[in-house]
Amino acid sequence: MSRLQNAVRDAFRWGFRAALWSSLAVASFGAFYLLFAWGVDAFLGDSRERAEAEVARQRQEIRLLEATAARLSEFQEALERNEQRLEQLARVLPDTPGLEGLEEELRTLGAESGVRIEGVASAEPRVLEFHAALPLDLIVTGSRAGLSDYVQRVRRQERLIHLEGIQAERREGTSRCLLRIVAFQYRERAQR
Repeated sequence: MSRLQNAVRDAFRWGFRAALWSSLAVASFGAFYLLFAWGVDAFLGDSRERAEAEVARQRQEIRLLEATAARLSEFQEALERNEQRLEQLARVLPDTPGLEGLEEELRTLGAESGVRIEGVASAEPRVLEFHAALPLDLIVTGSRAGLSDYVQRVRRQERLIHLEGIQAERREGTSRCLLRIVAFQYRERAQR
C-alpha cells in the first residue's frame, strides 16, 4: 500500500474513532440529561403539589383566623360580662375555706334571733368546677317567731347559703327544727 492510502486509512480510523467517541459522549450526555431532567421534574412536581397543598391549608387557616378576629369584639364583650358576673358571685362566696367561720356565724344569728342551735352536723363538701358546696344539718329550737326570724337572717347573709329543707315539730311552747342548708364557697380561694 502506498503511503497515501495508509494516511487516508489512518485518518479514516482516527476520524471514525473521534466520531464514535463524540457520538458516545453526546448520547451519554443526552441520556444523563433526560434522566436528570425527568428526575428533577418529577421531584419538583411532587414538591410543587406539596407546596400548593400547604399554601391551600395555610389560606384556610388564615380565613378561619380572620373570621375569629372579626368576632374578637364580641368575645371581649362576653369576657367582660362573664368577669362582672364572676365578681358578683365572688362577693357572696366567702374567702374562708371550710365551715369554721360559718358555724360561728350561724350560732351568732341564732342568738340574735332568740333561738338555740343544739347541733351542727356537716357532710363532705361537694367539689364542683368553680365552687364547693358544704352541706349542713342544724338542729334549732325556739319559738316560732324566733325560728322564722332566724331563717330570714340566714337568707340575708352575705355568704351564699341555700336552704334545702325544713322539718319542724312543735313541743310545749317551743318548736324544734331540722334545717338542711348548703353553703357555697368559691374554689379559687378554697383549699383544694
